[in-house]
Amino acid sequence: MFKFIFSISVIIMIFTYQLNSQQDEYYKLITEAISQYRSANYEEAGIAFENAFKIGDPNKEDFYNASCSWALAGNKDKAFDYLNKSIDAGWLQPEHLQIDPDLLTLRDDRRWESMIEKITKNIADIESRFPDKHLFMKIIELPDPKLSSDYSVEEAIHNRRSVRSYQEMPVSLQELSQMLWAAYGINKKIPNGPAFLRGGLRTAPSAGALYPLDIYVVAGEVKDLEAGIYLYDSENHKLNMTKKGDFREDLSNAALGQMMLAKAPFSLVYSAIFERTTKKYGKRGRERYVMMDLGHSAENIYLQAASLGLGTCAIGAFTDIKIKQLINMTKEEEPLYLMPVGKLK
Repeated sequence: MFKFIFSISVIIMIFTYQLNSQQDEYYKLITEAISQYRSANYEEAGIAFENAFKIGDPNKEDFYNASCSWALAGNKDKAFDYLNKSIDAGWLQPEHLQIDPDLLTLRDDRRWESMIEKITKNIADIESRFPDKHLFMKIIELPDPKLSSDYSVEEAIHNRRSVRSYQEMPVSLQELSQMLWAAYGINKKIPNGPAFLRGGLRTAPSAGALYPLDIYVVAGEVKDLEAGIYLYDSENHKLNMTKKGDFREDLSNAALGQMMLAKAPFSLVYSAIFERTTKKYGKRGRERYVMMDLGHSAENIYLQAASLGLGTCAIGAFTDIKIKQLINMTKEEEPLYLMPVGKLK
């Protein structure tokens, strides 16, 4: 019996070693492919990608990069083959596809439109599964925000910067509360006001006081707050948990691997329900007013962060559908901005 267990253990060790060795060789070939690509040796890059795919477990980005290499090498068949594999593996960025100069030679090919249609259908399938309304797991009372400090507005404006790295330490629930209030909290209650006010006027101006934005918290290291995803209830200054767990790494992956999102104690995720504004202002509301509202609120975050010794950075580079999936937004919401927050170094 002992010998049998020992034999199984040895087999597992050998298999694990071989697996790790294969992965090492895979990444070595991927690195070679990227090097060849950067040296404009596009066919050699494509061959290196193909050799890697024979021994490893390719992801959508590797397939996409292989497609770019073969497109630049003038081999449209292989370029479309790997582009199709990338889409099958989960590539969901049609807007990037349309502007990527590497794929310029593919856009006049009859197969191009079918690639765009395939991505569009995949996105539509995902969109159809988003909820119509949120289901909350628990409600968290937030501490009252402070309305004064020894730190002047002038100091905050002077010290405002985009900060991309933070101390490895948690922030307090009070600090999170203050940041959310500054972003979109109620600063003048109107109890019996029109429904679109949703409780009153806020700390950030909004066209027509229509307040199209919603703010989520992706929390990982906030004292006295369980890791999870929360929707900010500005009317009541509360957090409503929508998902339980630490999703900071997932947020980073959905934002093209930007590590500050994985390291920050928490991040704010802005979404918009455009219809709140467009029902009054039409096309101009979508193209201009909602984005102006976003800018007003985000600048409040920057200034409040400076006053608290915190840092933040506004991020617009991410895959929309991946962010929407991760946050589990409702059908009518669209993601706009990510803002990681942490202690200044």
